[in-house]
Amino acid sequence: MEYKHPFREVLNKEILPFVIKPGRYVGNELNSIHKAHSPDLLKIALCFPDMYEIGMSYIGMQILYGIINKRPDCLAERAFAVWPDMQDVLTKKGFPLFSLESATPLSEFDILGFHLTYEMTYTTAINILCLAGIPFNSRDRGESYPLILAGGPSALNPEPMADFIDAFFIGDAEEAIHEIIDSVIDARSRRLDRASSLLQLSQIPGVYVPRLYEAEYGSDGRYAGLKRLNPEAPDKIKVRSVPELKRDYYPDRPIVPFVEIIHDHLAIEIMRGCVRGCRFCQAGYQYRPRRQRPPAEAAAHVLDGISATGYEDVTLLSLSSTDYEHLVPLLAEISPRLSEQRIGLGLPSLRPETITSSILDLISSARKTGLTLAPEAGTERLRNILGKRISDDEIYSAFDIALAAGWQTFKLYFMIGVPDETDDDIEGICALLRRLSFMVREKKGRNINVALSPFNPKSHTPWQWERQRTKEELQRKIDKINSHTRKTNLSIKYRGLDLAFIEGVIGRGDRRLGKVIVKAWEKGARLDGWSEMFEAERWYGAFAQCGIDPDRYAAAIDEEAPLPWDHIDKGISKKFLVEENQKSKEAIPPASVFEGAKPNVKQQQEESGFGRRTKRTVGVAAASGTYKVRLRYSRGPEIRFLSHLDMIRALYRALRRAELPVAFSEGFHPHIKLSFGQPLPVGYTSEAEYLDLQLTRPFREEYMVRLRQALPPGIGLLAHKHYFANVASLSKQLNLARYRVPRLDGIEYDSEKLAWLARDKRLSVSRHRPQGETQIEAGQFIDEIGADEQGLIVDIWQTPEGHIKPEEILIFGLGIDAIMAKTIIIHRLDQFHKSGMRLVEPLELV
Repeated sequence: MEYKHPFREVLNKEILPFVIKPGRYVGNELNSIHKAHSPDLLKIALCFPDMYEIGMSYIGMQILYGIINKRPDCLAERAFAVWPDMQDVLTKKGFPLFSLESATPLSEFDILGFHLTYEMTYTTAINILCLAGIPFNSRDRGESYPLILAGGPSALNPEPMADFIDAFFIGDAEEAIHEIIDSVIDARSRRLDRASSLLQLSQIPGVYVPRLYEAEYGSDGRYAGLKRLNPEAPDKIKVRSVPELKRDYYPDRPIVPFVEIIHDHLAIEIMRGCVRGCRFCQAGYQYRPRRQRPPAEAAAHVLDGISATGYEDVTLLSLSSTDYEHLVPLLAEISPRLSEQRIGLGLPSLRPETITSSILDLISSARKTGLTLAPEAGTERLRNILGKRISDDEIYSAFDIALAAGWQTFKLYFMIGVPDETDDDIEGICALLRRLSFMVREKKGRNINVALSPFNPKSHTPWQWERQRTKEELQRKIDKINSHTRKTNLSIKYRGLDLAFIEGVIGRGDRRLGKVIVKAWEKGARLDGWSEMFEAERWYGAFAQCGIDPDRYAAAIDEEAPLPWDHIDKGISKKFLVEENQKSKEAIPPASVFEGAKPNVKQQQEESGFGRRTKRTVGVAAASGTYKVRLRYSRGPEIRFLSHLDMIRALYRALRRAELPVAFSEGFHPHIKLSFGQPLPVGYTSEAEYLDLQLTRPFREEYMVRLRQALPPGIGLLAHKHYFANVASLSKQLNLARYRVPRLDGIEYDSEKLAWLARDKRLSVSRHRPQGETQIEAGQFIDEIGADEQGLIVDIWQTPEGHIKPEEILIFGLGIDAIMAKTIIIHRLDQFHKSGMRLVEPLELV
């Protein structure tokens, strides 16, 4: 039985009706796991210090969520940051931040595990602790508070967050998470205090407990090293790496969000690590060595994942997808199935020299997504120094092949401000873009999106000692690129220079930056990855008030100087990194597995039987007016806070999971042919939602059985009728909706006022729009109003000219307080086509 904390009812009634996008906070998604809470279970909240849309795009959270919940002795739930409107409501009412699955306050968990993926989420992590009622400084947390753990890519330099985190885990956590859980359970069974529990955790390879060390600084104020405060603390923290990517690390049934997330697709990791040795790339060093999944296992994971989720797109994840040695056999295995189901296939990291028409045809046989390339620099000289050994001709050739294959949109990534960059390299970017713009312009409708990112020196890379360029230097480069590439089919954007500067400073920071992070948070810094939330002056003011000069952290570092992350041992010696840095100054490319030869993709294709371009296969479109079915379905309280678009997405995916023979539209982005009735307002429930569906085969009752089984919680299939005639769309047929409005406790509805509203149909409604408040004469949309012991029955016209919501009748017609009116769960009873006095239900219209 699904466990729900008593706070869930408070959340649904007093909080979610008053926020802009409540679907972020409801949980209950398909494949989410709900375990009963009991004293003998270790309760873990996986916390992502950013919004739901970002956190649910991170595969690391899904991996740990699945692994932990497979254990019978513990449970994992999720928690995310909240948007300012939600924070205002929680703060005003004095309610704590909570988990999605059960709405349990975070302070009631045993462990909060933070995913630190980006330095600019650090203030948001502090904000989560504050909203949970947990002291953000680890020294202020007593025995009653959860243990605060953290890991993730940016934890490779944990020092800026050392004051706030009880224990960091550095590296791949798939195996170590079991050791951590076992240690905490053991400490709890032996009633160890917090300090003893953390000391025990520190004995696990990869675990770093900051309180066991003290940072030291020289007389000149520079970082001088860490001193161990306990002889049992390890001298070095060895970064953990799993030797192979086992199938059981990955969830069989990934969570499928209701709301649209940033990367709204099925993500399948095919390889971890990279062998290119790019000198700027922290991930390339952090995730070494390269580990590849067997192609048969990866293919099965893709196809099983599609069946379990119903996603419309699949992305094969790795740092460099075309370096995956089994790419062509894998694509050959999965492409026909994905094409048949019209599922898009994406590779986020394609190297231009490995692109062939056969590969593009395999990944675009169903739907073409945008093609993304990352040359990083504008000249071959600088690309060689970076580690991106790509020629201009290889970039042009990749575009030629993609254009011939019908690709419409391209995205290019460049870095600016890298070591040894000259004006000629910036002009190289301009020249490259001008030529590509000309190539694309010859194919009408094609566009190139260009992203410029300032270089940040990252820890554990050969360029960790380099300086960051100043804002003024970077702005001159950007201005030159913009002024030299004024083309209508080029869209050039760049990361905010202040944001990039502060990210770089924190990324190479020591423990002293902890007080800057706190001060910035006190000034309102949080969710800084969102452009509308970031304010640079908060950060610069925080640095000034703390007496810390950020330029000192952005300056070049002496290679002999101690580094704040020296105690984090990735297994790559500092001597090697120094040598690589020196080679870059001598314009010597980094060594890689592909030294001296490009991967022979063409040979791989021929060996796999795919040397020739494969013929595109697509599903069969339905003949007009045949094999149609109209469905009536319900929306329960579990999903009443989802928008109409969220519901459409959920039903699309349910139809895919049910594997119905649905008809698709034509074009580059085919969609299932569906027609919906009038949208249901957010916060309402219903027993009378309708959709029309086209099939490619004759209707069978078995289809409805499969669809019922595939629907997510909260959606119920109530009735259906198949038909053959061509009829108008539901939105044109249905012009009247009937609602039940429950009676409010202690409030009697004014019967005379109700009669007047139903008779005279005059009602002025005030609505808040982005451009301001507007007054609308909405009484014309009221058809009938009746009252009984349970409340009101309201019939409302649904017309192209406008509408009125039942809650607006309560507020503006009956004088009910707006806040009180929003707490009512209004229910749609039915929809009709009304002509004269005759009401016809939708299933009778076909």
